[in-house]
Amino acid sequence: MTLTPMTTNPSLNLACGLYAQFVEDPLSTNGNILFSPQAAAETLALTEELAVGATQVEVQQALGWNASVEQAREHFVRQRRALEKTREGITVRSANGLWRDFRVLVGQATYERLFERFGTSVRGAAFEPFEQAVQYIDRWVHERTDGAISHIVSPRDIVEVGQLILINALSFQGALAMPFAPSRNAPRGFRRADGVSPYVRFMNATGRCSFFHDIEYGVSVLGLPYRDDRTQLIAMIPEGRTPISALEQNLSPDLIGRWLERMESREVEVSFPHLDLQATWNLEGALRAMGMEQAFDARAEFSGFDSGGIHLGRAMQKVALRVDREEGVSISAPKKKFRVSRSVQRVSAARPFLFMIWDRFVGTPLLMGRVMDPSNGAGDFLLQGEMASDSPLYH
Repeated sequence: MTLTPMTTNPSLNLACGLYAQFVEDPLSTNGNILFSPQAAAETLALTEELAVGATQVEVQQALGWNASVEQAREHFVRQRRALEKTREGITVRSANGLWRDFRVLVGQATYERLFERFGTSVRGAAFEPFEQAVQYIDRWVHERTDGAISHIVSPRDIVEVGQLILINALSFQGALAMPFAPSRNAPRGFRRADGVSPYVRFMNATGRCSFFHDIEYGVSVLGLPYRDDRTQLIAMIPEGRTPISALEQNLSPDLIGRWLERMESREVEVSFPHLDLQATWNLEGALRAMGMEQAFDARAEFSGFDSGGIHLGRAMQKVALRVDREEGVSISAPKKKFRVSRSVQRVSAARPFLFMIWDRFVGTPLLMGRVMDPSNGAGDFLLQGEMASDSPLYH
């Protein structure tokens, strides 16, 4: 994947950096991908606050903080607080933080500073026995996400005293503003990259949404609005003979930024598949590949603890996303019927595509991923399972 590391939007830097690593993983080469750049950013920003020296610089680079670091810190804190505000029809639940063995003590001043800036801190649990620590962390995640996410760690993820566990989890459900009516929801074929076309359920509607057609890259960029008028589902759909791999190779923060800037409100006839996604990742491999080497070994430099030798032992993420007609505004046929004419843009996501859940108010992707097969999972829903234990991203 071609990346442009310098950009004014660090959120897109991190998003594209992580995606570049996930798409190269052997177990996700031909499968669906889902992850949360925002959840990763929150725990990495917490890590950056504790890190010093070369370790801190590496974390800053992974975060995409290429401008003034102090300015980036303050922007991130404002961004995080803006995301916490209640929004109509949107439910975002997250559980982000660092975990330590309770025998590793954190200074009171450090604990309070972290909680003030990030709304969380370095939490403590007894790492022995492992099973008890797993239950404690999983219960915390379950409660913070209102039961949407559970089982983020296993006993093998509980590390030794002196190592930290980075936990980030996020679930998203939202009411789309498009008038998706039951009478217009029907199964149809989704053309996979291998030519097979399984039948899956699609949502169909005609209404106003954001759209941009990039002839140069052969892609239609569709922005389905949510009811809060600030969140969008951005779908990047290859056209014609353009394969999904070509889109991935050209993907960069600047290219996504250009698409977002050029999108305009259009009358669009949309056909979009129902989705129900979950994924679990160990981010260590991806973060190491993005330059965060020291944080995971004995060279790490962290402040605020009562002992030395502190470093990251695990970096776990679990995310969930549901896109379904039942979450839409209209559950009956819309009162206004649109006559499809030449002025109406037809857009069908009936082939592999990339997507983001984009908060345009703060300019950050809450979630990002790829759909290769909506029939892969329970029923008609897409379900991206946990990474297998032999995945290079899992260890």
